[in-house]
Amino acid sequence: MHFDLRRMSRAVSVFAQITRLRRLPKLRSKKEIDMRPGNARHSLHTVLCVSSLSMMLISTSVQAGTPAEGEVRYIVTDIGVLEGTLSKAYGINSQGRVVGYLQDMFFYAVVYDRVNGLQVLDPLYPDVPTDRAYAINDLGNIVGEVRPDESPSTRAFVYNEVDGMQVLPTLPEGRFAAGEAINLSGLIAGWVFISQYGLVPAVWQAGEITALPVLDEPYVNGASLDVNDTGVAVGLCSYFDGQRNHNRAVRWEQSGDSWSIEELDRPAGFASAGAALNSSGVIFGSVTDPKGVSFASTWTESGHQYLPAIDGLALSVVHGANDLDHGVGLATNDFNDDSAGVAALWRDGEVFDLNDAIPPESPWSLQHARAINDAGQIAGWGEINGETHGFLLTPDCNDNGVPDDVDIAEGTSSDVNGNGIPDECEDLCTADLDGSGAVDFGDILQILAAWGPCGGECPEDLDGSGAVDFGDILIVLANWGAC
Repeated sequence: MHFDLRRMSRAVSVFAQITRLRRLPKLRSKKEIDMRPGNARHSLHTVLCVSSLSMMLISTSVQAGTPAEGEVRYIVTDIGVLEGTLSKAYGINSQGRVVGYLQDMFFYAVVYDRVNGLQVLDPLYPDVPTDRAYAINDLGNIVGEVRPDESPSTRAFVYNEVDGMQVLPTLPEGRFAAGEAINLSGLIAGWVFISQYGLVPAVWQAGEITALPVLDEPYVNGASLDVNDTGVAVGLCSYFDGQRNHNRAVRWEQSGDSWSIEELDRPAGFASAGAALNSSGVIFGSVTDPKGVSFASTWTESGHQYLPAIDGLALSVVHGANDLDHGVGLATNDFNDDSAGVAALWRDGEVFDLNDAIPPESPWSLQHARAINDAGQIAGWGEINGETHGFLLTPDCNDNGVPDDVDIAEGTSSDVNGNGIPDECEDLCTADLDGSGAVDFGDILQILAAWGPCGGECPEDLDGSGAVDFGDILIVLANWGAC
């Protein structure tokens, strides 16, 4: 909650005039307000004296403990490890379930949530497990890569709690394969590696695999890395010149049984790669100049746009995005060294080092962000106490040490518009109870008419305390004026 002392002073001055009134008009609720001196519930003199004093006492403390407007705050949750392993988190769904893998000599696909903790998906070849989970959709379907038998090859898989892990078909002579993303209808984006040919972009639908088209020579290899709920996929096409890869960001779109391919625009002479897209079709990824410097980027209907950079970190790339056009990824000076980078968030035209968004006493160094959901939860990995662990970041906009979704679920915070953000962190003008477009006398009167414990729906209970009382008067006064 952000209090404006000038607005409060003006409101108190105006409010004092109300005490001169002997009778108050009826409200829209048609309730009469008892103004008899003996009725303390509706004594404006009592409300004025107590609320004015309370404002002076609490306004400073509320401001001191509340992040500045637009500031990003998160709580870090360690997804955990097993003894002798490291962990990395790659994907997240709307319920905050995270997928990734554990690693020691082998790899173990895992899923994490705050209720059940860390769970290992049963490997198909437990003697030498080589399993990684990369994405999870809102139905709980998980995709990644798995070693199904004694062969050193891996295959793409899809997992759900009913059918367990199912190996997906591959292309002829396919040696390795992975599912990178899955949408709500079960369409899976990924790739197959063929030794004599290289990477082939692919999708799986209804248990069948389709090789996606590629660009003209020499860009004959590629990978599809994300797919949205409208069935559009993004990724890259590439070729290797013997020294390095040359990439081009592309999007694929399905029409009937066939797929079309479109190269995304880029600065002249630059390479590019698409890594993520949201339901509205906004694409995130990077472009790379001829010297090998990568810049986090986005593509909209207006074409390619650079995203802002973090000072002192020359390289950046976006790996995940949500439907609010927020992207997450990595800013670094060396893509080959996790310790050289920081997990980054791009939001509303700004970039944030996520290490600045967690408590300063935290032992974490957040190094890489991979996925973000619409609630703002972020999955990735970093270093804690000298070990690499996967993390789940959960927004804590009011900086009270409790995840925002828990505040809302427990009633500590209200969420009038249902967007998952506590109302005290937004300028919603919820104190405009009568819908007049301003917080004024009418809203004071409506609170007084509803004074006391809430017996049901209670919009006048602005602070969510369960009663209409002095706290709600303070909120009205703090927001006095036009919305």
